[in-house]
Amino acid sequence: MAITVITQPQLIAPIYNPLIVTCSSTHVAQPNFKYVFDVYVDYPTGVSYKRFKLSARPDGYGMIDVHRVLESYLSYDFSIAGQSVILNDNSYVNYRVRIGEEYGTTPAVTPNLATITKIAFNGALKTSIGSGGVDVNFIDFDFTEYSAASGTLGKFLTSSPRTIYIDDNQSYALHFMNDANFISTDRVVFKYYEDGFGLISTRNVPLIAGSKFARVLCGTRNIRITNPSDLTNCVLYTVQIQQVTGATRSELFVFEIKEQCSKAKEHFRLHWLNELGGFDSFNFNYTFKRKFEIKKQSFEQMLGRMSSGAFTYSPTQKGKSQFNTVATEKIEITSDWITEEESKWLSSLVASPQIFWEIEQPLADTPTYIPVLITNGSYQQKTYAVDNKLFELQLEMEIGNDINKQRQ
Repeated sequence: MAITVITQPQLIAPIYNPLIVTCSSTHVAQPNFKYVFDVYVDYPTGVSYKRFKLSARPDGYGMIDVHRVLESYLSYDFSIAGQSVILNDNSYVNYRVRIGEEYGTTPAVTPNLATITKIAFNGALKTSIGSGGVDVNFIDFDFTEYSAASGTLGKFLTSSPRTIYIDDNQSYALHFMNDANFISTDRVVFKYYEDGFGLISTRNVPLIAGSKFARVLCGTRNIRITNPSDLTNCVLYTVQIQQVTGATRSELFVFEIKEQCSKAKEHFRLHWLNELGGFDSFNFNYTFKRKFEIKKQSFEQMLGRMSSGAFTYSPTQKGKSQFNTVATEKIEITSDWITEEESKWLSSLVASPQIFWEIEQPLADTPTYIPVLITNGSYQQKTYAVDNKLFELQLEMEIGNDINKQRQ
């Protein structure tokens, strides 16, 4: 008996795209033949397991797509307080597919004749090379381009510009993956520069040995919470993963500290789940408009009332009563002037299924994050060739929780 694996996913692959396994068997001509696929998801405290028995295709081969089986086993990781490295344990799963077969007049299962072991992360990549935007394409996706241990300069898990403009007190996170475990001497290197690009200082933040997916908290707020003196006279800083020898393991990200111009009293900073499973951030600091969409339900009742056997009317009585009221808060937000590169990148915000609005709390050290939805049904990318040299982005966001009123 022999099972041969023909096609399998990459070692690390996006979970919301196809994860195809194909195989062949030397017993496919036997009566009542079926391929048996056992899918295991590994947890620190146990293993989840599901079995699939599938008939051979007309050409005799077996095929299964396991991504829908795995989707429910992960979510996302979002917290951005302090200057540190945090594991993204909810953003990926380790899984195994064990392949066996079943056949015979009285069918009998022979399991685990071949095994593949892989990792799926919280990614959803586009499947059309011709699509616009800067989203990563699944067809030619290569996880080693994003791995800080692959021998090349691994990319962070974002399609954003590699120079980020940030206010002097805002959070930011860069997410990354690693196909081999980090060692204790690896670190994230912060370099701080003054006006004129003179180096002020360098700070090393240790990585977590054994990490697969993680994020480095690297915004100005994160630095001020942990090492506020690093930002004294700083106008620009860089972030990069390095070995203790100084050898680089990731691309370089540049953060330029730039005061945000605003005509609004309220700043709208959004954080959203991008196509690579990390979170991106952007400010909408221009004018905004707030409105409430109110849905009301009412019923008709008899006007008047009985009192001591007499039926009377009163000016305070009503024949129509409102028994249910739900208000949905919507806010129209507008960005400052953006570049063509930012316009392409921000299409991922409009399409994101998970968005948080960062709200400053005057009496608290850390802001509050509330879930919102972008309700725009379309997005137009701006280009210098077609549009004006300067352009802005206007979106409508909806607060993720409705406001319920008293029932009558």
